[in-house]
Amino acid sequence: MAEVEQFTDIKLSVPWGHVAARTYGSPTGKPVLAVHGRLDNAGTFTRLMKYLPKELFYYVCIDLPGHGWSSHFPSWTILDIMDYAHALYFVLEALQWKTFIYLGHSLGAQIGLEF
Repeated sequence: MAEVEQFTDIKLSVPWGHVAARTYGSPTGKPVLAVHGRLDNAGTFTRLMKYLPKELFYYVCIDLPGHGWSSHFPSWTILDIMDYAHALYFVLEALQWKTFIYLGHSLGAQIGLEF
């Protein structure tokens, strides 16, 4: 039988609503921000977590705005990569992180490069 990873679901307040996230590991570990790809959500990292060290790191896997359980950007927003990069600023502010490791997949990697 498959081992189930322990996680916590959280909501981070941002100016347009909230960004949903799933966390793994101890909050005292080194912070890791995980960002999914296009048309996906934070669940993309679920299967990967069993292979990553949770004793040393605190993983926060976010749902980008308009994905998964996160609030959509305001309807007047014309979406581009910079809107998502700017959203990371608010996520990091809510987490109160100054430094962190970035783990991005597909669109999430592009957003990280822009950020």
